[in-house]
Amino acid sequence: MQSLTWANDRLGLNAQASIVTRSSPSFPSEDCRYIIHAAPDASLTRRVLEFSERSGAERILYTSSGAVYKHQTEYAQLKRESEALLAGRAVIARLFAFIGPYLKLDANFAAGNFIRDALKGGPIVVQGDGTAIRTYLYAGDLAAWLWTLLVEGEGTYDVGGDAPITIAELAHKAAQLTIPGSEVEILGQTSQPDVYVPDTRRARTELNLQTWTTIDESLRRTYNWLLT
Repeated sequence: MQSLTWANDRLGLNAQASIVTRSSPSFPSEDCRYIIHAAPDASLTRRVLEFSERSGAERILYTSSGAVYKHQTEYAQLKRESEALLAGRAVIARLFAFIGPYLKLDANFAAGNFIRDALKGGPIVVQGDGTAIRTYLYAGDLAAWLWTLLVEGEGTYDVGGDAPITIAELAHKAAQLTIPGSEVEILGQTSQPDVYVPDTRRARTELNLQTWTTIDESLRRTYNWLLT
């Protein structure tokens, strides 16, 4: 919503948005041109499709997850079911890992946990062995990707950063956010690394989407935002 507000102010779009949540589940009565659907539940996806037909929506963007590729969690299965319902009727964005304002610091997200530790002055604690490999996309870049996919995308896209980094390397970068740099404690034993990395070639070649914000800058911006 902040990116939409910014665009309205800068470009004079006069765009309006309605937010539907579990606590406010009523769809708007007026027509809707674009729909961004994020809920995993297939029953809600059916309701979104019904609303889309009723309101004459031109396009739907569904934010799915990279977890659909290999994870066997209930969340991943719900995302798969919604993707199946939306096939051919929506642009599907499979989201991977991100950094930015509003990142949860106490959930099971390494980047958020490390920034939390840095805000406390350290040490930066790695619960695993640090060999897991991720890529990260900054929240501002993510907003640009999603708006582009909503308006111009076709089919399914992986959404995420383009620079693989181990969790241990990420922890050491987070440690440098403090002055002096915090210590890094790695608690787990070395094992086969878990790789969770998107294939963003479609988005880059077809839509010219990029990672504009480096991992170092992403960490710094998120840390500074949380300090204020």
